[in-house]
Amino acid sequence: MTQTMSAKWLTKSQGGVGRPRSLTRDMVIDAAVELGLDRFGMKRIAEHLGVGISTLYQYVANRDELLQLAIDRQLAAVALPGDREQHWSDYIIEYAVSLRDALAGEPHLILQVMDGGGGIERELAVTERFVEVLVARGFSIDEAVLAWRSIGAVTLGAAIALCRDRAAEVRNGSSRRMLRQAFTHFEPGQLPLMRKGAKAYARSVDIVDELLRPIIESIARKRGELAPWEEKGAAPVPAKAAPRKRAGAKDGVSVKDD
Repeated sequence: MTQTMSAKWLTKSQGGVGRPRSLTRDMVIDAAVELGLDRFGMKRIAEHLGVGISTLYQYVANRDELLQLAIDRQLAAVALPGDREQHWSDYIIEYAVSLRDALAGEPHLILQVMDGGGGIERELAVTERFVEVLVARGFSIDEAVLAWRSIGAVTLGAAIALCRDRAAEVRNGSSRRMLRQAFTHFEPGQLPLMRKGAKAYARSVDIVDELLRPIIESIARKRGELAPWEEKGAAPVPAKAAPRKRAGAKDGVSVKDD
């Protein structure tokens, strides 16, 4: 079960004298979301809706206002995990993965979060549910907020990494191919360390095992608890050992296409 955040500023009906009955403010916002937050313009929206550009300004003041309304709509549609009385660590993982996927699905949202363009009000609305669930699990409000700060930072970074991986796949076929191409812009003797670490650099980040589990374990220790996988005696999967170098092998770019 998931819960969709609601925002009161999205539910206002703003009709008015002289506005076409066939068009509504919600339809204008929906069109902006459908066209993409990083691609829409007032002309494109007007064409999409089959109206004149001047008609749009009867519903929104300008493109910036429409952008904020569209961001609100996108955030309101984020399906956050519901409270099923799951362990707090499970909720954190579900929350982070859901939010990462939502941000990566609309990269323009990431830019808004990074520069604060979306407004603190939207961040507070998304955070409230997270804090509420953790407080219900015995966290103090401060503990829950600090946990969200850590999880939020990791989730944002994971969303950016996922966007980059997707872009690399579209442009180059894979992150490894993109990296191989990048090395061609340097002399063979340049970046020796990155050439050796190229395979690790190109590998996709596992948000759960690599990013979330260490944070959850740290939170659990501060609370005098063990993470569920620690209680069961199942330690996180260890990193694979680096392959032994064969005698006479030379260092170089160790990136292979998938």
